[in-house]
Amino acid sequence: MAKNETITSTQIRAARGFLAWDRRDLAKKSVVTLYAIERLETGAEVAGAAMTKGLAAVKATLEAEGIEFTNNAGVLGVLLHPRQRSKSRSRSK
Repeated sequence: MAKNETITSTQIRAARGFLAWDRRDLAKKSVVTLYAIERLETGAEVAGAAMTKGLAAVKATLEAEGIEFTNNAGVLGVLLHPRQRSKSRSRSK
């Protein structure tokens, strides 16, 4: 999905499911209010600069955790890419 494309409430919920996060986890990690997360996930209209910035923060946070939002000819999806393990952690095994 292009950087400027928006994501849907369903995609946000699916991404949280992949990460085993609840709404509070997402709010804390994306530095967005729980109220904003609830509005985004229930499909409320994203109007105003604050909600637009909140949606961008949520998307960036989820992408940083390995989530990829897809849109293949109108078929929306969510993929989880394994995060790269640090070399120091890999060597300890």
